[in-house]
Amino acid sequence: MAMENDKVKHLSASAAISSGIYLASRENGASRFKASAAALALTLLVGAIKETQDVYFDQKDMQANAAGAAAGVLLPISFSF
Repeated sequence: MAMENDKVKHLSASAAISSGIYLASRENGASRFKASAAALALTLLVGAIKETQDVYFDQKDMQANAAGAAAGVLLPISFSF
């Protein structure tokens, strides 16, 4: 089954946000663990705030946000950043 366009946008935006936070944290001396935790937490917070502004809170949007946040952290880790 193909992923809905809206879910792809959530996943992509969350991946971009979390990788940016992760890389900025690492650049400022944070360990991989702390950078990962900050990136995941802040990205999910942004996603939750966005969802509260919608007409209804979509759990599947948050699942896409979580998957994107994880991917955004795992990608730079896989390249040893």
